[in-house]
Amino acid sequence: MSSAPFKNIQYQFTQHIRSRGEQPVDYQITGDIEPRRLKIYRDLFFNNVCGFLDSTFPVCAEILGEQRWRELSEEFFLKHECHTPYFLKISEEFLLFLVQEYSPKADDVPYLKELAHYEWLELAVDVAMVEQPTNFDSNADLSRHIPVLAAAAEGVFYQYPVHSASVANPDLQPQATALIVYRDRHNTVRFLHTNPLTLGLLVILQDEELTGKDAVVALLNQAGMALTDMALQGGLQILEQWQEQGLLLGARIDSNSDS
Repeated sequence: MSSAPFKNIQYQFTQHIRSRGEQPVDYQITGDIEPRRLKIYRDLFFNNVCGFLDSTFPVCAEILGEQRWRELSEEFFLKHECHTPYFLKISEEFLLFLVQEYSPKADDVPYLKELAHYEWLELAVDVAMVEQPTNFDSNADLSRHIPVLAAAAEGVFYQYPVHSASVANPDLQPQATALIVYRDRHNTVRFLHTNPLTLGLLVILQDEELTGKDAVVALLNQAGMALTDMALQGGLQILEQWQEQGLLLGARIDSNSDS
């Protein structure tokens, strides 16, 4: 083995691995490594990364087809510089690759980036390092007290209804779509299809400590809607539905939450 700087040896070896063997190895630096062994390393690294991509983005893989998905995986493996050593972050790095480096082909679906984000969000919510709140009463009046959200609730807005994408339904038409992804009290990841206005109610609950009634009033004011009994009751009914669905755990009762 040559006395070349070890960093130089590492760089050449990793370039050989990332290029799937297209970048040759300078054997005067690395030594006479048997090609069969190098291929084992190449396949091991690439298949490892593919395993994370396949498990996180199964719908993307199915819709693009095996060959195109493999091409995209190889392009990510070759071009993208990951800035984290954590395996769970590979899927997040893939999203960055789609945003920053991905060059779509003519037959790629136009909603690929949004679909990938939607599939990644399931993993992100599932592994988020947050604990379920404990300071709440599940029988409390949501309108008079501060609603308590389940852990890791995320609201997202897409240009396509990506939640309905599948290999049997790949031809999605543009349609404004609001979704909520959250982890319920049993730590199960769940999805709610909602609308932009209702998504605003989630944002208010996340950003401000308001009673359910005050949160609905704030939403109506933001939307420029009249504060009618019907509108108010409609907003409160949404909160009740969210509690039934596990997005809300209950309400926090303290001296400042009565109205």
